[in-house]
Amino acid sequence: MTMEKRNHRVRHMLLSALTILITVTIMIPFIWLIILSFKTNTQIMNEPFSLPETFSLENYYTAFKVLPLVSMYKNTIIIAVFTEVLCLAVTFTGAFALTRLTYKNRKLQNGLYLFLISGLKIPIYILLFPIYRINIQLKLVGKYISVILPLAASSISFNILMFVGFMKSFPSELAEAAIIDGCS
Repeated sequence: MTMEKRNHRVRHMLLSALTILITVTIMIPFIWLIILSFKTNTQIMNEPFSLPETFSLENYYTAFKVLPLVSMYKNTIIIAVFTEVLCLAVTFTGAFALTRLTYKNRKLQNGLYLFLISGLKIPIYILLFPIYRINIQLKLVGKYISVILPLAASSISFNILMFVGFMKSFPSELAEAAIIDGCS
């Protein structure tokens, strides 16, 4: 075996060992969480690191009884779907306008790019309090729209810039051919 192959094999073994170590380190809290979920409260307090003496589903029954999980999942799905639909509609039309439309004033197009890039520099956490105050004034607190609009607005800058890159790589001749073939 040559020295180069041996070094490659040792490097591969060290990388594999490091990968296994990182995976085990990440998985230990999840495994511990699952083990604790089958213990009773007294077992958790007295022996947190041992295996359960008897497997109890009491914690799961309590969680389903106390937490409104169906309502929580319904809210998540409604917010996610409407946010994505709004983002796609605004993002696609904005990216189309930036890539396919011709501007008489090139500075306007550059200004729009600058506006979108500056939107990436503003962290969403800085806007939480002002958005909450606006929601209070508009009486939107507790409604879906109070979450959907800020989520959509916070991702539109990045999404439009990504879509612009995609649409610039998309040949305009293909769209012209589609129009000739009868697409409107």
